[in-house]
Amino acid sequence: MSIRFVSVLFLGSLALFICPARGNAESLDPALLKKISKEYPGSKIILTKSCLLGGSKTPAVGLFFERKEKNRPDKRGHYLAVTIAVQDKKEWSLQPIPTSVSTPAGFDGDFLYDYADAKTGKYTAKNFEMRCTTPFKDADIGNSDFGHYSGEIPAAESQKIKHLCLTLSSVYNNWACYSVKGKGLKPVLTYAQMTAD
Repeated sequence: MSIRFVSVLFLGSLALFICPARGNAESLDPALLKKISKEYPGSKIILTKSCLLGGSKTPAVGLFFERKEKNRPDKRGHYLAVTIAVQDKKEWSLQPIPTSVSTPAGFDGDFLYDYADAKTGKYTAKNFEMRCTTPFKDADIGNSDFGHYSGEIPAAESQKIKHLCLTLSSVYNNWACYSVKGKGLKPVLTYAQMTAD
């Protein structure tokens, strides 16, 4: 995957670098950009995906980005992160997604490690993907042998709503899907699929 250009948005004294990857970086609400710049200054957005999550159709944006920090922040040594931005009453909140996923079919201690260069800890050209979709209504997401609903949201409801789904592997057809739950609209794991780990 080649990065064709980098645009810089100056928001006050903070800069947020947005790298459209194959045209996948969407136009973001200026208020959201300001929020990201404040909480993750200097970070480089690689991919975004908008989605109306859950039965409430809550406006949300999946953000896959490379953090700018002096030292590698994670035990396995990479700068990558996934956050779901959730809008409630016109206010945005950023909800980091844990990089470990556990299901009855398998466990992944840090799925983003698969997309990071072992030496630099930065994003490689592997195809990380996010989709706004519904498990078992998506050609790739919905495997009766290796996929499992988490139970955070009843399966009958999960089958009717949109989820933000992330690839867990650059090799296997592994996915984790999220929606929002409760008054705080906290993202929860709703479905995970691991055909191999």
